Amino acid sequence: MSDLDAFLHKPGFARLWPLVLQKYVSLGRVAGRVSLSDVTAEEREALAGLLALNLHGQTRVTISLPEVDRALQDSRFAVSLEECLTQLYPDDLTPARAVKAAEAERYHRFVEWAQSLADDTRLEEWMRAMGNPLRRPLGYRTFLRCFQEDYDPATGTSQSVAHALAALERQMRQSGVGTAEHEGEGQLGVGQLGANQGQSSESHTDASYASASQASESRASESSESRPGIRLPILAAEVMGDPHGLDTNALAGRLFLWGMLHAQQADGGTMQQSELEVGVAARLQRDRDDTSTGEQDSESGIDLSSESIRSVYERFGVTLDDISSTVYVAGWPGLSITPIALTLFTVSSLDLGILPASGGEHSVGIPRVVFAVENPSIFGAIIDSARATQRPLPHPIMCPSGQPSIAALRLCDAVCEAGGIIYYSGDMDVKGLQIAENLALRCHGQLRPWRMSAPDYLEGLRDDSPCLSETELRQLTSRLLPWEIADEPSRDLGETTANGSLYAAHSALSTEEEPLCLRAEMLRCGRKVFQENLAAKLIADYWNFSG
Repeated sequence: MSDLDAFLHKPGFARLWPLVLQKYVSLGRVAGRVSLSDVTAEEREALAGLLALNLHGQTRVTISLPEVDRALQDSRFAVSLEECLTQLYPDDLTPARAVKAAEAERYHRFVEWAQSLADDTRLEEWMRAMGNPLRRPLGYRTFLRCFQEDYDPATGTSQSVAHALAALERQMRQSGVGTAEHEGEGQLGVGQLGANQGQSSESHTDASYASASQASESRASESSESRPGIRLPILAAEVMGDPHGLDTNALAGRLFLWGMLHAQQADGGTMQQSELEVGVAARLQRDRDDTSTGEQDSESGIDLSSESIRSVYERFGVTLDDISSTVYVAGWPGLSITPIALTLFTVSSLDLGILPASGGEHSVGIPRVVFAVENPSIFGAIIDSARATQRPLPHPIMCPSGQPSIAALRLCDAVCEAGGIIYYSGDMDVKGLQIAENLALRCHGQLRPWRMSAPDYLEGLRDDSPCLSETELRQLTSRLLPWEIADEPSRDLGETTANGSLYAAHSALSTEEEPLCLRAEMLRCGRKVFQENLAAKLIADYWNFSG
């Protein structure tokens, strides 16, 4: 062992050199400081001898790398700190800047490879932009993940990128997106994805429903395209052999969606990249679920409902799953008298304008009143009551079974567009109020609460009712029930006094001049009340309604 080796391997330096190495590699040069705590007498002696410092009694020492470098060069060994580190760690000394330079060169070649795959000008420009760190185009983070997680060092390629671009090229050719005959059609993925519904939301819990009018415009645009689309799993199987390869929980699927959004933006969309990046990235963190209505990003106000994302695929000739999304209906002339599950495919195919009404003012068309319940148990109990009495169901009733599916939303849209009224009943917990609130905003005053008032809450409350968690109580403070804050608040169906048919003497429950507020009572009592707690009243309301 040389004298320098013996000096560097002194026990008093054992903790110093690893810290110096880490700092040198991270900065790529001799700079910065390192600190030692609980310094021993042996370490103080070694450091004092190297740096010519008085460290007597000190237990924590901060050391400058440039000072160590100067001390080594002024020593009898006349070596630099870099030379010492090279001798100590010959295999670990590649500075960070050298590593970054090599990585940047690999990434540059990766971008050039991806660019060479693109025949369409818009996709070629998109891939070229991926190499510009200042531009960061749509999908940059996903593309970077492809490089980091799906990069083949032997070939410098990524199967995820290759498959996404192949699917994009195919669908852009077959759908004609960007051609003259398609100009102006279906600009939903970029332009209308940015439509702010004017409502606050919590990105981790809330669902932002597109308005009924927007949904109608979307369907009108969809109907203008007569070409049937290819279903996403079939497209994925044809392009890459895996029917799930283009799902949005796969890198290729995410990049495929970003590519469609980029192509729409290139065709005249105005949405800013930063807004889409924040919003859609949050949406894509979930596995796409057709029973989910999506969300509105709280920072950018972007409408990220599944309907909006679905419209992007449809414009490029890709059909998402419209069979799994269902809504239960019964007692509905023209749809089904007996209970049946309607798929989104069925709802979208129905000519709802010629369905017979349930009577009353309308001779044809959508029923003027439709009942809707959140939970299948109440839906089933109402049907059971009809069977028990051998009577036909007097009013149409639907059940979205929790969070409304797109099929349920489309059916609600049809009722509202025809001027109908929906009486909706759900659980009086945070999730139940979120569903009711968003449906009410979507239906623009045509959704009326049904047994969702403060008196109903108090009537269904029990000593053993489940408690609201601290998180739920905080979330509840931000809930704004449209029917309670409107200029002319909607009366709950349970309080309707028309013809005296459904009168409920709820006023006796409050001595306040102002009517009870559901949210305030829930915060005061701190408990949940479910539809099942009011089952008998809901069944009676349904049968006694004479509207």
